[in-house]
Amino acid sequence: MHLRTAVIQLNSRDNPAENLAAVERFLDHAAGMGAQLVGLPEFWTYLGPYAGFAEAAQTIPGPAIERLQEKARRHKMIVHGGSIIERHPDLNGKFYNTSVLINRNGEISARYRKIHLFDVDLANGEKHHESERIAPGNEIVTAEVGYLPVLPCIPAVITGKSCCARGPSKTSATSSPPRMSGNIRPTGSALVVQ
Repeated sequence: MHLRTAVIQLNSRDNPAENLAAVERFLDHAAGMGAQLVGLPEFWTYLGPYAGFAEAAQTIPGPAIERLQEKARRHKMIVHGGSIIERHPDLNGKFYNTSVLINRNGEISARYRKIHLFDVDLANGEKHHESERIAPGNEIVTAEVGYLPVLPCIPAVITGKSCCARGPSKTSATSSPPRMSGNIRPTGSALVVQ
């Protein structure tokens, strides 16, 4: 089985409308090249100061994901939606780093909220704590998209985001940080994108 894939790299900025327009152009281009599965980067809708998260955050479904759904439906392709800032339904000022998997019919097949957040204190005193604004998810999610079982995930501190697709064998994974993607059994693997 062959699956033509495309991975979109985007110089995301703090302007969600511009980021969305660029992603839509790239999705159309990937489709024109015959892509059947397209992966987007982490935080593609907004990459900027935490102060802008409240304005950039969306619900799922919401405007950005609905546009991805439309592109998937129009081009009959699977879209791994990288991740967006999802508005937390209960905690004001907290968000999820959420990935969606959209099937060829434009339906959301899976939603994964990043479990292992990136928190680091550097030797030079610089600190980066994703957990200041992002709430961790609490489950690994799997989905079947047509004939292709897929595990959409944003595992671990090191890998950023990952989509793991498998052939007909059973999908198994553990959530032990930071080696989550390494724990996905290689038997029957058809695709691993990190």
